Amino acid sequence: MDKQTIDAYDRLTDTYFERQERFHHSYISEIEYYLKESGVTQASVLDIGTGSGKFVEQLNSNGWNAIGIEPSSQILDRISRSHPHRSPKIQIGSLPHLPIFSESFHLISAFAVLQHIPKSELFLSLFNIKQNLKVGGYFVFSLPDTRTDLDNDSRDKDGRLHCLYHVKEITLILEQLGFQVIKELQFTDSEGRGWSWTFCIVKLEHKQSLPLDTIDSILNRERKTATYKPALLRALCDIALENQNVVEYESDHVFIPIRLVAEKWVVYFWNLFSAPIYLPQVSSDKLEKPSSLRKMFASLQSKLNTLDDFLEKQALFHSGNLIDMDLQKEMNLFLGQWEQTIIKGPIQYSSNGDIFRYDPKRQMVSIPSTIWREFVLLESWIRDAVILRWAEEIERLSRKSVRTGQAIDYLIMGQNLERKQNQVRSLFLEKTVLTCIWTGKSLNASNLDIDHGIPYAYWKNNFLWNLFPADAKSNRKKSDKIPSAELILKRELSIRDHWKYVFQLRPNQFIFELKNFLGKYYEAKDWDKTLFSMFQESAETIASRRGALRWEGE
Repeated sequence: MDKQTIDAYDRLTDTYFERQERFHHSYISEIEYYLKESGVTQASVLDIGTGSGKFVEQLNSNGWNAIGIEPSSQILDRISRSHPHRSPKIQIGSLPHLPIFSESFHLISAFAVLQHIPKSELFLSLFNIKQNLKVGGYFVFSLPDTRTDLDNDSRDKDGRLHCLYHVKEITLILEQLGFQVIKELQFTDSEGRGWSWTFCIVKLEHKQSLPLDTIDSILNRERKTATYKPALLRALCDIALENQNVVEYESDHVFIPIRLVAEKWVVYFWNLFSAPIYLPQVSSDKLEKPSSLRKMFASLQSKLNTLDDFLEKQALFHSGNLIDMDLQKEMNLFLGQWEQTIIKGPIQYSSNGDIFRYDPKRQMVSIPSTIWREFVLLESWIRDAVILRWAEEIERLSRKSVRTGQAIDYLIMGQNLERKQNQVRSLFLEKTVLTCIWTGKSLNASNLDIDHGIPYAYWKNNFLWNLFPADAKSNRKKSDKIPSAELILKRELSIRDHWKYVFQLRPNQFIFELKNFLGKYYEAKDWDKTLFSMFQESAETIASRRGALRWEGE
């Protein structure tokens, strides 16, 4: 749970405690009805974020077996002073990592809790709720529908985080986890603060080993001596978003080039290995005795300096152009060593080698298509959970000399975006007649913006084909919205002409990025038509999965 939010509850304990005491849980009879329908007469209940513990007391007085967890130590102290009879049933704890319980529950509740969970922890929180619920059990929760009193960081005047998740956003994840939505209803705020709430009941229909369970097992429960398992899962998330067309489907498995996975790893570990603080990645990776991969990285870094240099050299080589042969040999050895680390590490040992397999003849990694489907549909949620767990592993391996938050900064660091945009800006200004890709307005150095067609907020994609010249005022209106299907279709000729122009000026890089995205659908003759179709598809699927706002243009 968000630390600043917990601090607010600790600081303003009396205010929030008294508010929770005033609240009347009118839906106890509603929940009881569904439990009795399922044949449960004496339900075991976990109330997450129980606050003053009033709800737990009500349930126990009705003959249920209820306990609560609360992250605020000050609220727990207040319970001990004001209602000491409640204390034995309430302990400290919060999402996403719930305490260990001896048995699972018939009912788990989280009233006015999920909005305090950062997006990076949401998926893991919902998954761990499922893990502590009996099959046929219920999860009930409430969410605020709107808040007009939040600052730009989604915090209220007390500093509490309020992520305005739509209930459909939450239930879609829960449905993927095996839940069925039973009931949704809206009600006004009992304190008269000007917003409404949604109350939702979902039922866990099945708990057999599902694809998402397998992913969670690899991420959270298997033995760890290195960060390589989260690195593999993160690479699969990125490939599911960025390189779907490179993936080959065969029977009930999909096949992914091992070199592509290794190239993703280079991007991740480049930032980690070049950080000004030591970020260990395996238990034997010490400052005084670095790992072999770190040593090879240091050798290559001395010749290339930055990640951008490495990627530009890779683009040149993949486009069929020779670079310094000694450097290319060292780069290939570097990537080859990463491939062997992937094969002999997470592929071999994740789930005892039953999930990932390496085909040496094809030089591809295979995974079941059911699991791949989860990566495609839930890549953003899985990625956030993976990065969080990776950062936690770095903290553990460093014996807490590096904190989780520090590690996250380096894990989410990408290429030098400012440098990339300045390069592209210079490229665009070489054009004699330059116009805004979305409005057709005339552009010059004073009003030119570089726009990510599919916004960077949803896809960290700096490929040349996703960077467009845009009018600065129009681009501010577009912001993080994804262009509508109608707007993209309307501007098709302008988009394709722009791509051809950039292709002529930067053929090596453009071809590399084009093949990387189009994969088996790349055809030199009609590449612009195919790219436009895939651009449309990506815009629609990302907007659909991420609930993004659309931009209709001007």
